[in-house]
Amino acid sequence: MSPQDCSNTSNNGTSNGTGTSNDAKNDEKGHSLQHCRWAFLGLSAIAVKFLKDLLLPREENKQLIHSLSAVGTSGGEERARRWLVDQLPGGAAEAAEIAVFKSYAELLSHGDFDVVYISTPLGLHFDNARDALRSGRNVLLEKPAVVSAGQWRALCDEARLTGTVLMEAMWTRYQPAAQAFRDVVRPRLGPVRRIFADFSLPILPDPYLPADSRFLDWTTGAGALIDLGVYPLTWVDMALSDGDDSDTPPARVIHAHTIPYSTPSGSIDDITTVVLSREADPPCTAVVTVSLSVPGSAVPPHDDRLIVAKNTPSVRIQGEKAEASVAFPPIRADRIHVEHYGKTRVGVDGFELVEDVHRPLHGWGLWYQADVIGRAVLDPKRSGGLVIGEHSTTRVFTWLDQARELAGIHFTPDMEAVNL
Repeated sequence: MSPQDCSNTSNNGTSNGTGTSNDAKNDEKGHSLQHCRWAFLGLSAIAVKFLKDLLLPREENKQLIHSLSAVGTSGGEERARRWLVDQLPGGAAEAAEIAVFKSYAELLSHGDFDVVYISTPLGLHFDNARDALRSGRNVLLEKPAVVSAGQWRALCDEARLTGTVLMEAMWTRYQPAAQAFRDVVRPRLGPVRRIFADFSLPILPDPYLPADSRFLDWTTGAGALIDLGVYPLTWVDMALSDGDDSDTPPARVIHAHTIPYSTPSGSIDDITTVVLSREADPPCTAVVTVSLSVPGSAVPPHDDRLIVAKNTPSVRIQGEKAEASVAFPPIRADRIHVEHYGKTRVGVDGFELVEDVHRPLHGWGLWYQADVIGRAVLDPKRSGGLVIGEHSTTRVFTWLDQARELAGIHFTPDMEAVNL
């Protein structure tokens, strides 16, 4: 089986190359289940959450199931085995069925899987993804996918040349609330005139954070703008565009400023403000803010801070007819609050009529993106390469490039290089 093909479980069952078997499975209507097999390149903290979501039992989309077939690590086979034992619900017995490769190159050359999920440090993303695509592998690349629009365009070209599927793991775009915003809420707002979007996660200072954390090392891509800014900028893009292939005139960054934070490796950008403007008819402005220190709480650990929702909106999208807001955390929203303008939309108490569009999340919210790329890889009608979300991702990285230039935020030359 070629690495571009996902397996369709059939009545005779086939080996997937990792010691497990693709036995026939049908849903309650007798439809065969499609089975998408994954490899993990890098065993990061976000990979832990993604794996747990992949393996969740769920009612939605019963005709597509996911499994982990292989992992590649630079930390040694023993560490990888321990990681698998700790993370898989079946413990050691289930971990023994997963192929472990001692290098990324071996995984890409010899692994038997359908999609590789790359979650190495940001500074390695471009090279890792380029190598995977050139090996004929379909790639889900953890966000931020790269450090510049130029790198992203180069990877898109590689996907087309190699006939593979590429997608940035911008999971927020594919969650039910984001889908509801595009399909239900945005048409009710009227032309969008102003946006406020913030994602500030108080990670620094944090006694729980090791000195070599990726959040502290600018040489590996640390900084609030690139790490957190992709989220509010994604909300801006969803508010201003009509989808990935939107021909809506794009906004541009007209101002960016950052207050740095000192770390052992050097200063990183922290409290950062970006102002975007679109001069189309009607014009629109957007103010995006991010920070790794505001409001500055050191406890609890930052993962816990993403569980407790706040009342204050992180995102406000103001149209000519209504305003939509999303409370913290905007990266995994389950509710969109809509306030309608005009005398006809005022209640007897004198307040504007409001509605809440509620779309519950299943798990952490990461598996929705897995279904998107899984369906694309499985699609028998697909021919040639495919980049999912190509133009929307390009717009976000173009804004990041413009903002970094105006704010004086730079990475090492090696990180910013486009090595083909």
